[in-house]
Amino acid sequence: GKHDAAGGGGGEARHHPKRLMFRGREIRTVDEAHEMGGLRELAHEQNGCRFLQDQLDLRHKPHVDLIFEATKEDVVSLGMDPFGNYLVQKLVQYGTGEQRAALIDGTVERMAEVALNVHGTRVVQKMVECADSAAQQSALCAALLPSIMQLIRDMNANHVVQRCLAALPAELAAGIYDRAVSDCLAIATHRHGCCVLQRCLDHAPAPHREEIIGEVVRL
Repeated sequence: GKHDAAGGGGGEARHHPKRLMFRGREIRTVDEAHEMGGLRELAHEQNGCRFLQDQLDLRHKPHVDLIFEATKEDVVSLGMDPFGNYLVQKLVQYGTGEQRAALIDGTVERMAEVALNVHGTRVVQKMVECADSAAQQSALCAALLPSIMQLIRDMNANHVVQRCLAALPAELAAGIYDRAVSDCLAIATHRHGCCVLQRCLDHAPAPHREEIIGEVVRL
């Protein structure tokens, strides 16, 4: 889909990578980069970040662990980076439940800011999609709900809200359905809000759906 990880572009260059030079040395493996203490720095560079993405795609757990440990403190800055966001998405997807929870926890205080960002929206969508415990899902909802109206009406963040409606249990999405009822006019007459309202009708349990339809009919 439009907001899935695409690896950060590069086309042919990704299949015929140039040698990755770092501090005057050629880097061929995650272990070499780790021994040089360079994983964090590489994650913030275009070519280094692509190298690390390719290594994550191999799903070799010791390497996933090394990259996670080196970059977990930078989840917000990398998540809003044109290249780093793909790295964070892959860590969310390939990491353990504990690692995924740590990435979510490292983002919660700035979750709305990341969701509003043109690159960060992809990361938050991936977190919502991959959250596989009640604790992870609750943390995401708690971080997003205070800014829900701003997110609904934003060109980037509305996709996060739509992903929440599609992927999260109805009881956790209830706060979104409640706003769809209480602010129905503001949402229904907004170009991005209108799409979110349609997803509410697609996914809401019957009582919520009937409430929303009742409000729409009264508009």
